[in-house]
Amino acid sequence: MSVDKTNLIPYIKGTLQNLDLAMRIASRNSLAGAEDLFIFKFNSLFKSGKYIEAAKVAASAPQGILRDQGELNESQELSKEKLTEHLLKCLKEMLTDDIGQTLQVCVQVAGKYHEQLTTDALIELFESFKSYEGLFYFLGSIVNYSQDADVHFKYIQAACKTGQIKEVERICRESNCYNPERVKNFLKEAKLTDQLPLIIVCDRFDFVHDLVLYLFRNNLSKDIEIYVQKVNPSRLPVVVGCLLDEGCNEDDIKQLIMVVKGQFSADELVEEVEKRNRLTLLQPWLETRIHDGENEPATHNALAKIYIDSNNDAERFLKENQFYDSRVVGKYCENRNPHLACIAYERGQCDKELIKVCNENSLFKSEARYLVKRRNGDLWVEVLQESNPYWRQLIDQVGVEFVICFVIDFNPYFSFPGRPDSLRDAGPRGHQRHGDSLRGGQSA
Repeated sequence: MSVDKTNLIPYIKGTLQNLDLAMRIASRNSLAGAEDLFIFKFNSLFKSGKYIEAAKVAASAPQGILRDQGELNESQELSKEKLTEHLLKCLKEMLTDDIGQTLQVCVQVAGKYHEQLTTDALIELFESFKSYEGLFYFLGSIVNYSQDADVHFKYIQAACKTGQIKEVERICRESNCYNPERVKNFLKEAKLTDQLPLIIVCDRFDFVHDLVLYLFRNNLSKDIEIYVQKVNPSRLPVVVGCLLDEGCNEDDIKQLIMVVKGQFSADELVEEVEKRNRLTLLQPWLETRIHDGENEPATHNALAKIYIDSNNDAERFLKENQFYDSRVVGKYCENRNPHLACIAYERGQCDKELIKVCNENSLFKSEARYLVKRRNGDLWVEVLQESNPYWRQLIDQVGVEFVICFVIDFNPYFSFPGRPDSLRDAGPRGHQRHGDSLRGGQSA
């Protein structure tokens, strides 16, 4: 036997004439058809001053009691506005009389009728009684569906005040509706024993500098460690930079760097430390990484810079290390030690950079030695161009005849200032030119 749910409540009301049964079945099974009965009973109880009972009726009404006025039974009902006013008064009276016993019903009514009563009015109501528990449970029933920034903020506030820290963490992590600046400032003022909600907000919305300052100045170094170890290791470079700016003890910073095992950019860490002229504090970490087999150029570049500045066997490192970037390290050496710059550039065959630093620092012997070793005729052609103001100094370092012989060996028709014309027809020291030998000894 099937039951027509749409006609069940009208049947009980009309045929059976059992209004109480109609209301109970409607409430229990969320059936329509008894709205007028709920409204009538609510009004009767309200007029009798039975606010708790009236509120319970409102909470149990499947379709609610605050509907458009056109849907109401004109012979029984007040206007929608009047009902709203009465319902709010019910809640206020209940909280006034016995908040401990009535809070649950008030929260149910608030959650059910928040659109009609307005969220702002209900927040104000709970706050006026300092009922943060009521506010927490009321807003908890709507926060996941609300886009209202104030709802999310007030929910975070209420959760903090009632010790619901896990829920604070969840909303801070998942919600895209709250105002980050407002929540950050509140969490700093709240001084929670658990700083994770603040860490989450600051990490999500790039308030890392504010976060580090707050934690450091409040002696919450353990929370800084938690942040870069467990929440977001990639923020370590920025955190280290902030700690250096705040004058944090270097040993503490070294320890922090050593314990972070997650992924972060070595380049960024070196940059943050280097621009504050504190690169040496990274030496233990860098040496440990290299000992563990790290081949990332940034790590080797940074250690090379430290050895260069400390004059710690830098030449040997630059000659033997295979992983640093020759251009980066060479550039770093140019104004500190041009000789070391030459070593770095030579190792990476950075021709133009080496020639430039040699010319600017009168290292013509090193330049000539490099050119001879490279055996690249095009490079000799370039450095012996008449437009090069240093060509004579270069030649003087190794002897004119040797340079001419070497150049002719690559390009017998190359001319440069001061070259004897006779060399156009004969190889150096009476030997055949390299070009002639390729042509079977025939003269050009």
